[in-house]
Amino acid sequence: MPAAYKDRIERIDQLEMLISRNIRAHDCPDPGRLLELGASLYEHCATVEARRRAIQRDLEALVDAERIEVVNPGGKPRRYRKCRAANEHDPYLWDYARRTIESVLQTAWPNGPLEAVAKRLLGSDSGIELDDDKLLIISDSQRLLPA
Repeated sequence: MPAAYKDRIERIDQLEMLISRNIRAHDCPDPGRLLELGASLYEHCATVEARRRAIQRDLEALVDAERIEVVNPGGKPRRYRKCRAANEHDPYLWDYARRTIESVLQTAWPNGPLEAVAKRLLGSDSGIELDDDKLLIISDSQRLLPA
């Protein structure tokens, strides 16, 4: 990212959090709307024109870093949304993750009811959120590396 100062980097990160992954172009925010939502981010600017130019520079930095995209290139005003991650909708990745979780559960409970345990653990109403600190999937080659 071309931003060099810590306060600008933090401001750009907070600005990105204001932008969602809306699908419809007319629901995506423009710089004016983002300036209303993130007014506290640009309090340091003396005038309205300075605020507008600062948010335009920050949005350009996010577009250059491919963290957001312009929904209506060439349109006025420009509207922005977050870029989708390349592997976010990869069916092969999610199928691999599902198979890996099943194999881990199978080795943990070789004689138990695997499907019942898997459904209960992976269900949204289970109360268990499987994130990085609770579930770690490593490849077979990493398992063979010494500690």
